[in-house]
Amino acid sequence: MDVFAVMGDTGHLLLRVLLVAAPLLVWQWTIALGRPYRDETGAVGLTVTASVMVGVAALVAILPETVLAWDAVMDPGGFWDMSLPEFLSFAMAVVRRAIPVLLSTLQFGDERHNFQTWLASAFALWFVRMAFGLIAGPPRTARRFLLAELASFSVGVFATVYAGPLLLWSVNRLNFWVFLIAILLIQDLRYGEPPLVLRFAARIYALQRRHVPAVDAVTLP
Repeated sequence: MDVFAVMGDTGHLLLRVLLVAAPLLVWQWTIALGRPYRDETGAVGLTVTASVMVGVAALVAILPETVLAWDAVMDPGGFWDMSLPEFLSFAMAVVRRAIPVLLSTLQFGDERHNFQTWLASAFALWFVRMAFGLIAGPPRTARRFLLAELASFSVGVFATVYAGPLLLWSVNRLNFWVFLIAILLIQDLRYGEPPLVLRFAARIYALQRRHVPAVDAVTLP
């Protein structure tokens, strides 16, 4: 066995995984970097939920029903049977055009006002979160809090738009292995003490906290 060849193949695979996961990592890092300015204002869950809701609306507006069909997702030669460069090119096109298409749909294609109702709910959640944060947080950090919220919300919308095609493409590439992984995760959540997923998330959170400065250590204007 050629050890260097194996190492090279492994490095290439890790690079591909990192390239595909980069937008989602940026989302996580954005939330982590803004954490010092929201520690006293509650969790960021409402902001994440609102951004995901907007991203889902954009995906529904831009992805036709044909690309969501079972054959398009699962079959070899289907719509999602793409190489990595093809997928990245398509995903970036979706991310770039999703919000303009959503705005156009709101203006011309939302006769039943489904999109308006969904987006109104999302922004209501976000505004409640920001109002609570401004009231509960120290006045000196209000501007930084708003910037952190805006960055987290914006990155969350685009990460959600990217995650939709990524999920469908991954199902096509991994096929039934995706369902096996899902079954293992469900079993771990049911019987793990605590679940492996939660332990892993806790480790990641602890590592992030080491590199995030405390609010007292930040030079404030």
